[in-house]
Amino acid sequence: MTDERMRRRQDLPEEAFFSSSDAVALLDRADRSVLALSYRWLTALHPDPFGSTLAVLRRYLSSDEKLAQCGLFWDFASLPQKGENGEQRTPEEKTAFADGLKVMTNFYASLTGTAIVQLKDIPPRPPEYDGRVTVFAPPADGASSGSGGDGLEASVRADLGRFGTVVKLSVDPGFLRGDEDSVANVCFASHEQALRCIDALKDEERGAATVYNETAYDRDRNHNVYSGWCTMEQGMAMLATAHLGQAARQAQQRGSQLGSRFAKALESRPKLTDISGGAIVEAGGADDQPAMLREQIFDAIADATFVGKGVKQTVQQMCFEYEWTMKLAMEQAQAADAKSGLTLDRQTSRDVRMAASESVSHGSSGRLSARSLRRGIFQSRVFPSKGEVEAASSGPFAPAPFPKAVHQIADEAEVKVADEAALPELVPQTELHEY
Repeated sequence: MTDERMRRRQDLPEEAFFSSSDAVALLDRADRSVLALSYRWLTALHPDPFGSTLAVLRRYLSSDEKLAQCGLFWDFASLPQKGENGEQRTPEEKTAFADGLKVMTNFYASLTGTAIVQLKDIPPRPPEYDGRVTVFAPPADGASSGSGGDGLEASVRADLGRFGTVVKLSVDPGFLRGDEDSVANVCFASHEQALRCIDALKDEERGAATVYNETAYDRDRNHNVYSGWCTMEQGMAMLATAHLGQAARQAQQRGSQLGSRFAKALESRPKLTDISGGAIVEAGGADDQPAMLREQIFDAIADATFVGKGVKQTVQQMCFEYEWTMKLAMEQAQAADAKSGLTLDRQTSRDVRMAASESVSHGSSGRLSARSLRRGIFQSRVFPSKGEVEAASSGPFAPAPFPKAVHQIADEAEVKVADEAALPELVPQTELHEY
């Protein structure tokens, strides 16, 4: 382990960031010049407390001189974070952070703008983290338990003392009220007691996690307990690769060529690179069928571990919105120019026509319902508006690769996706209400 650690966004100098215009230019190059790091946060207040992630990443970035020309999205350094002593974000920082979360999937799903760098390794837990747990939710009767000061701590100590000997405890003032970002930090006499606490609170539908997070990166590393966020990041990158691979196969079958932007991205660098274990391995996925892969990803996310109320539903929504945006963009490209090769199977075509019908009936800014998703019903915008694309392009680092990727797909077929008024012309009117 090293003493060097990455600093959070607020503590980095301005020269550490691309300007908005330069970041957008990187994305527009269509050569995957924006790298996005996918890895496990080891603690809640600092993802890399001993600098191990930084050391591995530096090694990778120095392995190829072409990487020196790339930008890097590292969530800890790219989005406003809390302080290491738990200092809260300012209102402005909270807004910037929330805006960034809304487009997080874009980094991992972009076909031509980004490449994903995976680090799945988790260093062994240092002894100073033994027995330490953060509890995110109070007991169901928390609002009526204790008041403040000694009464507050005594109430929480009694609650958590069911699982073992509480050696040390600190409780945020708003914890029992369920205030946002308020937690209880407890240290048990043994790590076994800490794990017992987490399992029991999970049964009570209360979020809790060890302070040193040993949750596996994905299902392959631990079939029972693995990260939901990392599963989403890996899954969206693999799904983008699968969609592009399918388009390439269709083009080959017709004896034509893949669109120039897509071809350029494929020639530049792989979509997914795993730098775990000291190796550099290019991940596959181009041969997968998107529909089958999508089901596998959604199943994995449904069984994954998330900390925080409603986070799993938020991630599922983000993934679903990406998938529908991709389908609709592809369907438009197919309708405008059969030579684009972006064809869809019958079931997907039915889904897209249904979505288009609802979009037309509700107006260009309407929301669509997808009844075919097995895990539940979600709402998704049909297309990103021009304003949304511009908004996503603001800030020291512009997180806008996928809204741009939608337009890039359309450009290959000479269609302006942003022009919602053209939608009825792109989908045969006789089929709009067929389903």
